[in-house]
Amino acid sequence: MKYSNLQKNCIKFCKSEGIFHINTRGNKAPSYYPDLIICLNGLFIAFMFADSDEQRLHNKKILSCGGRLYRPRTLGEFVETIRNIQEGDYEI
Repeated sequence: MKYSNLQKNCIKFCKSEGIFHINTRGNKAPSYYPDLIICLNGLFIAFMFADSDEQRLHNKKILSCGGRLYRPRTLGEFVETIRNIQEGDYEI
């Protein structure tokens, strides 16, 4: 699945679940920003669907600040990550 389709499907899922989310691609953010940011269980969590050198540099910055970053490759992986966070499992 193309990453843009994956992102659209993940956004649809967030909307259906009432999860606050920010689609950075829809806001014409710089390409190194995470593709999607959500707030869940009091955490701001970054998701990256594309794979670029610029994003890899920011991955390290997000993680070094104690942020959460996930790189799901399928909608199933995204949903599983959300469910784990909802259950209190915050592992990266």
